[in-house]
Amino acid sequence: MIRISEQSYNNIKGKDYGNIDFMDYEIRAGILYKHFELFLGYRHMKAEYAEIKGTEMGIKVIF
Repeated sequence: MIRISEQSYNNIKGKDYGNIDFMDYEIRAGILYKHFELFLGYRHMKAEYAEIKGTEMGIKVIF
């Protein structure tokens, strides 16, 4: 799975915070077995004043 998203927020709750741009990039590979997904990937999130990036892994339960 490859996901790229870009979001923009303007004047949150009527207050004048200005514009906030948010970028979120993710690439992930996984294995499905019955109702479980075991995945490993990389994610990079960037907002105007913060940047978070690194590997991610986990188990997703699908009902």
